Amino acid sequence: MKAYTISRLAADAGLSTSIVHDYERRGLLQPCRCTPGGYRVYDGTALERLRLVLDAKAAGISLATMADLCRP
Repeated sequence: MKAYTISRLAADAGLSTSIVHDYERRGLLQPCRCTPGGYRVYDGTALERLRLVLDAKAAGISLATMADLCRP
């Protein structure tokens, strides 16, 4: 499993870390774990999810609608 810090995840997705934080607050993304120091760690699934969110946003789907769809 490839592990990403938030800055690496954001860079690989072509986003800023503040956007990634916003998507996490909205429930669109979750870290796979946190380090003992409180750092979020993401996996490849998170990068795929970010790319899906970006594609859906480009297709005109609102972030609020995406958040509703992502809720359990």
